[in-house]
Amino acid sequence: MSNRPFAQLQAAAIDGRTRTVFYRQAQLEKLHKKLVADASEIVDAIVAGSGLSRTEAQVEFSLALTTVRERFAELEPKKELENEYAVARGEDAASLRLGYGTVYIKASSDHTPFYSAIAPLSAAIAAGNCVVLQVENSLRSLPTILRNTLKSALDNDTFDIAQQPVQDASFLSNCLQVVQDGSVDGAPALNQLVSKAGSVTAAIVDRTANFDETAKALVNARFSYNGKSPYAPDIIFVNEFSKKDFLQALLRHSVSFDEVVEREKSPTRRGGRENGIRDLISSLQKDGNGRVIAQESNRAILELTKRSTSLLKNKISEPVLLVHAVKSLDDAIDFINNGDSNELLAAYHFGENAQCKYLSQFVASQVSYINHIPAELLVGPAFPTGHPITSTRYPTSLFTRPTPAFVTNTTTSKTVEAALNGASKSEKSTAVQTLYRQAVADLPSAHKRPKQTRAAFGFFEQSMLLNLGFVLLSTGATIAATVILGKRARAYYSH
Repeated sequence: MSNRPFAQLQAAAIDGRTRTVFYRQAQLEKLHKKLVADASEIVDAIVAGSGLSRTEAQVEFSLALTTVRERFAELEPKKELENEYAVARGEDAASLRLGYGTVYIKASSDHTPFYSAIAPLSAAIAAGNCVVLQVENSLRSLPTILRNTLKSALDNDTFDIAQQPVQDASFLSNCLQVVQDGSVDGAPALNQLVSKAGSVTAAIVDRTANFDETAKALVNARFSYNGKSPYAPDIIFVNEFSKKDFLQALLRHSVSFDEVVEREKSPTRRGGRENGIRDLISSLQKDGNGRVIAQESNRAILELTKRSTSLLKNKISEPVLLVHAVKSLDDAIDFINNGDSNELLAAYHFGENAQCKYLSQFVASQVSYINHIPAELLVGPAFPTGHPITSTRYPTSLFTRPTPAFVTNTTTSKTVEAALNGASKSEKSTAVQTLYRQAVADLPSAHKRPKQTRAAFGFFEQSMLLNLGFVLLSTGATIAATVILGKRARAYYSH
């Protein structure tokens, strides 16, 4: 027997067993059917192990199964067969892609672990890969159920479970790695899909925002899922002139936060949450860096008054809302961009569109959301860094690599071939001249900026004009006063 780890998977990858679209369809169909059959048991395990409410657990389960359905629906046998045999028909296959072969998934075990495992697993299968999924060996019921469910549903020649982190360097270098726990420092390798779990998520609330809707969105995002989502806002920056009204809105929505959901949550997990909240408050009060706005056993709202506190720059994983006042939008931008991290994991901008456009343009962030926080964003790990962010956490394309095949020869290629290897000196000379004329030809006319028929003043232009108006007004008043005093003085001395 081979000493290589997961030898049967590596053999199946070499054989190309998972490339067939009908095989991939069958695997996803079996996976979906088995998960549906075990739905009640899985949801119970999620509630018991993570302390989520039953509603939150059901949402996590439903979103996970939705990813399986979507990846299954994307498989189109007719289209894939057409792409596969394009070359045989004498056609280019420029968009042809194949799976990496083997995928190793190191899923998050701290936040929505069921979704975090199923989402990349279904995409990896749909892409035509053999898969190794790391599932922790613990006393919690979910890992055991997950192992049993997946092993019974999927082909054991193309799927396996790792109960400990895989250490074999040869195996890791020859597979695509999905790393969700932030254990990779620096830039990801070419064969890694890394979620930057420790990057900060921030919200900026402008004076023009609807405070009631904004507060509701931020309260729900921070307090749902025990505050552990990487996309829950770690810090909220609010204009100092609007801070009082905004804090009142936060308090209203905090009080009205769904108490039914809270009562559904597992009592075995509440103690740890309360300890985490107390630790944050203790740290804040010890250094004198802020004050407590509201505190309950399951949530808190804190105001950070000093910028020296590390809480302004750290990731938090508790149901605690941190608020800090800023003087202006530029003040918030400068503070965020001058931080230790390169960019935010996500930025939520609340205000009129003009202000939010300015913020999304200058705040360094992997993604920006304007006047809303997608509820489904709170389920699962962070999006893999360095890849486009869409509505799908793990699109199938991330688990494939381009393998284009070309039949036709381009006009440029034929000209270069003639220039280098023409049958005669004359043919070579003509081809070189053709290439040269094409290269030195004038560029196409650039599109000129259209002339504005009238002045278009935005938020910042209006501010400049307003300040200029104050200056002119004060200057005019000074001149008028000087003239009046001068006339009075002349009248006095003439008498």
